[in-house]
Amino acid sequence: MGWWLSASSMILMLGATTACITGVVVAICSQQRQSRCSKINCCCGMFSCERDIMSDELAKAELEKQPAPPAPPSAPQSAEV
Repeated sequence: MGWWLSASSMILMLGATTACITGVVVAICSQQRQSRCSKINCCCGMFSCERDIMSDELAKAELEKQPAPPAPPSAPQSAEV
């Protein structure tokens, strides 16, 4: 009996596959959003678009709005007794 016959294994595999595909799509969309290309073709022209490129000032403003990465934790101080 193969894994494809077990309902719980099938649900697990479908969930993992869906999560991976979603992650790849989100990563590609994020990269394309920051791209400076005016014409984008995906899947051999199946999906294509021409778009207006963000101005440099708008791109800088958007990067400034992003939260700064958290500071690394400081070393624990020894308690004096």
